[in-house]
Amino acid sequence: MNFERQYTEPEISFSEWVKQQGIDPTTLARDNDYAEVIGGAFTASTKAAQGKLKAPAERIEATERLHAVYNERVASGEIKSITKSQPLNWDSEQDRAYVRTQIKRAETPDIKNAWQSFYDSHFQIPAASQEQSRVLKTVKPSTPFYDLEKLQSIPIAEVAQAYGVELKQVGSDYWCKLRDEKTASCKLYSKTNSFCDFGNANYGGDTIELTRFLHSCSSRYDAMQILANTFGIADENQQGYMPNRFPSNRQLAKIGIQGDRATKNFDFHIERYGLEAAKQLSDKYAMTVEELSQRYPDVYHQMLRARAVPYVRDLRQLYFAELRNLYDWSVMLNTDFQTDSKLFDTARELMHDAQTGEHILHSAIRDFKKVPFRENHYDLVKDYTAITNGNMRVELINDESIGYRELKSLLRAENRPMGYTNLSKAQFDALAKQLPEITSYSAFAKGQTVTLAYDAAYTEQINDLINFNQREQMAATQALEAQMLPTM
Repeated sequence: MNFERQYTEPEISFSEWVKQQGIDPTTLARDNDYAEVIGGAFTASTKAAQGKLKAPAERIEATERLHAVYNERVASGEIKSITKSQPLNWDSEQDRAYVRTQIKRAETPDIKNAWQSFYDSHFQIPAASQEQSRVLKTVKPSTPFYDLEKLQSIPIAEVAQAYGVELKQVGSDYWCKLRDEKTASCKLYSKTNSFCDFGNANYGGDTIELTRFLHSCSSRYDAMQILANTFGIADENQQGYMPNRFPSNRQLAKIGIQGDRATKNFDFHIERYGLEAAKQLSDKYAMTVEELSQRYPDVYHQMLRARAVPYVRDLRQLYFAELRNLYDWSVMLNTDFQTDSKLFDTARELMHDAQTGEHILHSAIRDFKKVPFRENHYDLVKDYTAITNGNMRVELINDESIGYRELKSLLRAENRPMGYTNLSKAQFDALAKQLPEITSYSAFAKGQTVTLAYDAAYTEQINDLINFNQREQMAATQALEAQMLPTM
C-alpha cells in the first residue's frame, strides 16, 4: 500500500505554457498583482478601474483571458494532466479527510482495513489518552466546553465572511475560494449549513470545520473556541465571555487598516505639530495594530473611529447606492428588475464587501463604549424591496456631490449651519450638474423625493435655481403641447 495523497495537476504550468505560446511573461500580471490592496475591499475589476492594482488594468485583463484559455485546454485534455503523490501530513485535516475518503472508497476489505489501520495509528488519539481524558472530564471540567448546536447553527456564510472570505451568491447558496485558486471551488450550502471544497478532495463539514481550516487549527476544540469568541458565545460551564479573536492583517485590510504597522494608519499633521513631534509619535507607536490594541487601547479605538468606522460606512453606502441606481433604472425603463438576475451581480459583490467589513470591524472592537458600533446584517431582496417601496432613504453618490459626513464636518469646522431642501427625483436629476456651481452638497433619496443638504448660506440661490428650472420645464412643456395641437 502507498499511504500517500494522490493528486493531479497539468503537465505544463501556466507560466511554461505562456512561454510556449511565444508570449513575453513580463507583459502579464504576476500573482502578487492580485494581492489585497490596503484600503480597498472591492473586486479586482473595481480596483483596476481605480488604478489601485500593482499592474495596469490591461495587463490584468490580458492575463485573465490567457488563464481562461489555459484552463479550457486543461479541461478538454489538450494539455495533459499527470498524477503525483505527496506524504500525508498527520496534522493536516485535509489529509485526514483524504484517508477517510480512501476508507470509504476501498474496493476490497483488505484495502479498507489497511487504510483504517493507518488512520487509527496515525490520526486517532491513543486509547489510553482517551480514557485518561474521560476520567479527567468526569472529575472536573478543566477547560470550557460549548454547546455544539449553537456553534453549528451559526449561518455558515456569516462564518466565512467573519474571517474575510469573499462570497458569491448563487441562488440560496454561495461559492468562494478557500485556497489560492483562480476559480472558486468551495460551495457553502445554506440548507444544511455546511461546506464542501471540491478542489480539495471534497473536504468539507460544518461551521467548526470551516473555522478549523481557515485558522489552521490543530484540533476541533481550538476551532470551537475561535468560533465562540468571534460570535460572542459563552462557554457552558464557566458562563464567561471571551473577547473576540483579533482579526488577521488580511482581514484588517478589508476595513481600511494596515495591520503590520500601526503608524501607517495615523495622520501626523506635520504642518500643525512639526516634524519632531511626528517622529516621536512614529517611534512610540512603531508596532503592529494588534500590539497597539493591547498596549494603548485608547489610541487603538481612536484609530478605529477615525479610519475603520468611516471605511465600513462607505462600503455600506456603496451597496445601498448601487441598489438605488438599479431602482432608478427600473423606473426610467418602466420595468421590474428581478434580484436574481445578472443585473444585481455588482450589488451582490458590494453587499458581501459590506457584510464582511461589518463582521471584521465588530470583531476588532475591544471596548464598545469607546467605539459604539452596531453591526448590520444585509439581505439583498429585502433591501431592494425597501428601496422600491419608498421605505429606505439612501445617500446618492455621483461625481458632483460629496459625502454627508464630510460636508457636515467641513461646515462644523467653520461654524456654519446646514440647509435642507426637498425636491422630486426628476428635479434633482435635472439640476445635479448645476448645483456644484453654487456650493457643495449631499443628497438623499427616499422613494421619488430627494433631500438636498448644503451650506445654509446658499439656500436662496439653490431655491432660485430650482424655481428657475421649474419655470423652464413648464415653458418647454407648454411649447411642446402647443406644437401638437391641431391647426384650425
